[in-house]
Amino acid sequence: MHRFRIEVSAEPQSLLRVLGCFAQRDIVPATTRMRVEDSRMQIEIEAGNLPPAQAALIAAKLREAVAVTDVALDHRAPAT
Repeated sequence: MHRFRIEVSAEPQSLLRVLGCFAQRDIVPATTRMRVEDSRMQIEIEAGNLPPAQAALIAAKLREAVAVTDVALDHRAPAT
């Protein structure tokens, strides 16, 4: 399971742009959480069954997206 933690400007299209990076690769996230604090939006997305190289590529693409200020990628073992 890979967890993406993304910080973006709190703009109406920000969440859709982030989710679009996954949709373009035909990936349905296992979980998606979002919260807004002041002018920032914190998005956490978990996606399973991704090779590490593909997860790293998605993280790199997210870093290039408009309004994205930070991206962190963690690998975690699935819950049993």
